[in-house]
Amino acid sequence: MRKETLRMDIVSRGRFPKEELFRLVLVGGVFALDPEQTAPGRGVYVKRSLEVLSTLERKKVLEKTHHAPLKEGELERMVSLCQTKKPFAS
Repeated sequence: MRKETLRMDIVSRGRFPKEELFRLVLVGGVFALDPEQTAPGRGVYVKRSLEVLSTLERKKVLEKTHHAPLKEGELERMVSLCQTKKPFAS
């Protein structure tokens, strides 16, 4: 039996399966969404939830923890993906 891979959400600090999380990667001083979850470099994970995304923006979690902002337009993209319930839109 295969063990399920869990990752920690940077906002709620809870552990979730990778399928329930967005992966953000630091590229050129800003965080960008990594839909395939295969981009090189250290990634941070954020739960696919409107409440968590609102907390991410309101409390400026990425700026406080990694001193780097989220790429412009990525938050809106993540919100729309949460609302459509699709894993990722190409």
